[in-house]
Amino acid sequence: MKKFLILSLLILSIVAYSLTNDEIRYIATAYNKGFSRSIEEIKKYSMKENYLYDDFILNYYNYFLGKMELKDVLKSKTIISDKPFIPTKTYLKRSIEFKTYLNNIIDKNKNIIYEKIPILNKKSKKLNPTIIKKFKKREILKERVYKLLKAYKINMNDLNNYAEAIVDYTYTYLNSNITFYRKYNISSNFFKEKIVVKDIPVELLLSFMVAESRLRPYSYRIEIKNDKIYAFSIGFTHILVDADFAYISNVNDKFGNNKFDMYNFNLLSSLYFGNEKNKENYLSDIDLITLRGSILYASVLLQLIYEKIVL
Repeated sequence: MKKFLILSLLILSIVAYSLTNDEIRYIATAYNKGFSRSIEEIKKYSMKENYLYDDFILNYYNYFLGKMELKDVLKSKTIISDKPFIPTKTYLKRSIEFKTYLNNIIDKNKNIIYEKIPILNKKSKKLNPTIIKKFKKREILKERVYKLLKAYKINMNDLNNYAEAIVDYTYTYLNSNITFYRKYNISSNFFKEKIVVKDIPVELLLSFMVAESRLRPYSYRIEIKNDKIYAFSIGFTHILVDADFAYISNVNDKFGNNKFDMYNFNLLSSLYFGNEKNKENYLSDIDLITLRGSILYASVLLQLIYEKIVL
């Protein structure tokens, strides 16, 4: 009887916690609308009738779990605000300039999405775990990602290998127990002294990649004010970067506003990954173009959000 009890407890201890629908919605809302909001604010925002980002994440999470059909999730919308976004002429002009900046980077390295990080500095073993290629659900997840790529009409030389890489890289970063320690104290208790990436389901991070970039490798968005790009997000998971940190800000005065704000990229880089405050002296925004960089930042941010919402 005692052996049976011990075995039962052991089995229970290794069974992964299953997120509820509400927890998925709250994690999605915190990722999209700001982790600094109180839990009550996050819950309230997710209940807004015209806010659909959390519904989108939940639908795609269920798609990757095999609980929804592709034809049904493709109808999902990622509405993130009550007000529709209407791009101005200035926005379109700055968008073209940013795309040129991005294309120049890509032209110098055609395989940048598969590169180890940091791109511009000595590679770190800690930031580049060995890619795991054998695991349960690998083939079914690859098939579901592949179908999405076809549905989104993404043009890649080898779509099958691309789908495989997305799944393998995502699984690896979420199942390698990557551990980081906070480099300095900060007033927010959101950023833990120690963070271990271990609780985020592969299906959930894949859902965020779909929501943010539709799995397009060079996806980007810009934020402008007073004719200048003050922030931007790039890559698969759209981690926000202060434009003053970007290399192009040194040669193009339309990038940056001479105000160094600590957006998610800059916060995580200096708190956990080795950058100095207000500097891109180790990891840079360019690393977000890679699968490794996009997944690393999103996985740590989602783990922090998970610990706020669920634990």
